[in-house]
Amino acid sequence: MGSKRAKLKEKVLCSSSSSDGQMRAPKDDERRRDVDRRGKASSMEMSQPPSQSKYSSFSPFIPKILAAPFPAEFNMPSMETYNGTSDPVDHLQTFKIMMSLHEPLENIMCRAFPLTLRGAVLKWFISLPPESISSFEKLSELFIGRFICMKKLRKTSPNLTRIKQHEGESLRSYICRFNLEALEVPDLDESVAVLAVMEGVQESRFKFSLSLEQPKDMNDLLAMAAKYINSEEIEAARREDDRREEARLNKPKRKGNHN
Repeated sequence: MGSKRAKLKEKVLCSSSSSDGQMRAPKDDERRRDVDRRGKASSMEMSQPPSQSKYSSFSPFIPKILAAPFPAEFNMPSMETYNGTSDPVDHLQTFKIMMSLHEPLENIMCRAFPLTLRGAVLKWFISLPPESISSFEKLSELFIGRFICMKKLRKTSPNLTRIKQHEGESLRSYICRFNLEALEVPDLDESVAVLAVMEGVQESRFKFSLSLEQPKDMNDLLAMAAKYINSEEIEAARREDDRREEARLNKPKRKGNHN
């Protein structure tokens, strides 16, 4: 009788243990699946670009811009960074020209532009309201508007009449100086520029030639100036050679020592 009870008890225990194991199995499987899901989510978050994860929560760009991937062959153009002490229009134009080499999408231009900022300017960009920039046009508008006080006063064609050749200044120096100023004039009126040179140059054979045949445009004027610049420099070199030769001939000879 005792032997039968022992066997019955053992059978009940085994059955209970088997039942507990079957109940725990689904729970263990669920835990494993939960761990796997968390692991995959963590892995995806780590592999995600910064702009798509943490950065997206405070970025001034809308999600569509942040989601744009950089092309595999894209290389950020090497250019001077902007710190707020120069003309913002010049910086923006330089950036556009450099980026045009890659023919980038507008979203890529948006994401690349902050890389050209530094110091207080970069802090200004980061402080912009989240998702406040939806296009490169909007970014350009905000950038120019914020630093417009640093925008250079645009020169006009009449401003060139103030550029005069200094006494003793070479024709090359004057023409180069004038041309650099003219290049900074948007929509240059070349007829005004030609008249400015005719009035600003010192009395010389070049000025006389301008009175005989007025140049049609700046290219014509510069071509005429080049001939007289070469002639002027050849004459200057000849005079310098003559001066040195005269100095050599007039140099007193040293008397020899006599015992």
